[in-house]
Amino acid sequence: MSHTNNTNETTIECNIDSQNVNKQIQPMDVENPNRSTFMNRAIDNTIFVSYKIYKGIEYIGDLIVDFLGLADSHYQFHVDEYNLREAEKKRKQEKKDKIISNMESQSSSSTNNNNNNTTQEEQSSSI
Repeated sequence: MSHTNNTNETTIECNIDSQNVNKQIQPMDVENPNRSTFMNRAIDNTIFVSYKIYKGIEYIGDLIVDFLGLADSHYQFHVDEYNLREAEKKRKQEKKDKIISNMESQSSSSTNNNNNNTTQEEQSSSI
C-alpha cells in the first residue's frame, strides 16, 4: 500500500491479490459441504461432554463434602440437643398433666361417692 500526497490530490494505491480475496469471501461449505455439519456436531459433542464432566465433578464434590461433614452447621449438635431436651420436657409435662387429671377425676368421683353415701345414710337415719 502506498500513499502519495500532492498539493490538491490524494491518491491511494492498493495491491490486492484477487485470488486471496475470492478464497476469503467464499464460505467453507462450498469447498466441503460436510465440514460445517461436522464442526457443528464436534462443537455440540464437546459441549455435551464438558457438561457431563462438570456434573460428574460436582456430584463427586458433593459426596466428599457430605462424607466429611463440611455441609453441616458447626453448632448443629447443640441445636439437636436443645430440641431433644425441649421434646423431653414437653413429654414429661404431658405425663404429669395426665397423672394430675386422673387423680382429680378419681378424687372427684370419690367425693361424689362419699357425698352419695352420706346422703343415703342421712336418709336412712331420718326414716
